Amino acid sequence: MPELNNTLLEKDSTSRQFGLDLMRACSIIMVFLSHSIDLNPLKQQFPYFAWMGFGVEAFFTLSGFLIGRIILNTLFSPAVSWSAICFFWINRWLRTLPAYFASLLIYFIFTPHFGLKALTYLFFCQNIITPVPYFFPHSWSLAVEEWFYLTFPLVLFAIHKIVPKLTKGRVFWAGILVFIIFGLVSKFALYYSYQTPLLANLIQKGWVFPSWKIFLNHAGDWDTMRKIVPFRIDAIAYGCIIALLFSLKQSISTKQAKYLFGLGVICLGLSYFIFAMEVINIHSNYLTDIFLLPLFSISFALMIPLAALIPPPQNKTLLKVVTNISLTSYSFYLIHFLIIELFLYIQKKYLYISGIQFMLLVGCYISIYAVSFVMYNYIEIPFLRYRSQLRKTRQNNVT
Repeated sequence: MPELNNTLLEKDSTSRQFGLDLMRACSIIMVFLSHSIDLNPLKQQFPYFAWMGFGVEAFFTLSGFLIGRIILNTLFSPAVSWSAICFFWINRWLRTLPAYFASLLIYFIFTPHFGLKALTYLFFCQNIITPVPYFFPHSWSLAVEEWFYLTFPLVLFAIHKIVPKLTKGRVFWAGILVFIIFGLVSKFALYYSYQTPLLANLIQKGWVFPSWKIFLNHAGDWDTMRKIVPFRIDAIAYGCIIALLFSLKQSISTKQAKYLFGLGVICLGLSYFIFAMEVINIHSNYLTDIFLLPLFSISFALMIPLAALIPPPQNKTLLKVVTNISLTSYSFYLIHFLIIELFLYIQKKYLYISGIQFMLLVGCYISIYAVSFVMYNYIEIPFLRYRSQLRKTRQNNVT
């Protein structure tokens, strides 16, 4: 690592919360183990690696917690305003868009026949109302986050204008409720639609998208549903609840955080149990189709308070490894699917070689990390520096 980047990493390590970095690092490793299961030599002994894809749910709640704290500390100072919202968007876009567009270009180079349909990805419309296409398939979660970043401040602004006497906490809480209720209602509407002839009739008459035929089996398509924006935009709101909790209480004791963490573990176990008993067996009911995904979100959200209180370890190597994995996790997530596909292609050609799967799995992870490290240092960091300059300029203008 170049000396400059070492310095940046050391500064970032001191200003970051180790527990949240640890949670993020575990989540990205879970996602990698899930998506690379066909490279994993232990997949026969432990097929549940595929279930680790729910690490994405942890990313949603972490995003909600971090964004919620940013909004509470900046958007309401001194009051919700259009200029504050625009500044929030610019800050978010400088953080998320450069690496995303770079990855989108890389995917397009390797999938040129996808053509003009790739334009929907420029505006995060690839899964706004239909299932995400095979091109850049894991970008579904990025679209969910970007639409939340875009719409949540607008909802807060609207609530503030309609009821100007509400306190900051109540405006924020009302905004959270809007998204949670919207998510539950949209999932209920879909569940009701494919339990009745309504959706089939709409599709046959051409009134809704033909791709929605995927929902017409007797239980719908649960995995496809969880990757469409209207049904998932509430996931990030559960992390915002924890941000509000920290804001209102000022501090949460370790004992309280441990209780919440234990409850989160119980909820996560229950989530996986319902998933195994019902979703895997293609059983459709209110619990699976309406409440299971929110239960996953609540599970990870409840773990955040304890994670936020975990102090940095004395072992500097462990601190540096966890922080580095966390820092590069966004670029890692963006690019990992393409590199996994490359290694799967290699595996098909050389599967006869003894021990090749383990070597490919390790090589795949190292390759993804190497590319994400370069992306972080040469795409993310320059824009993060520029974002810091904008913040300083705005603070100086305010003061």
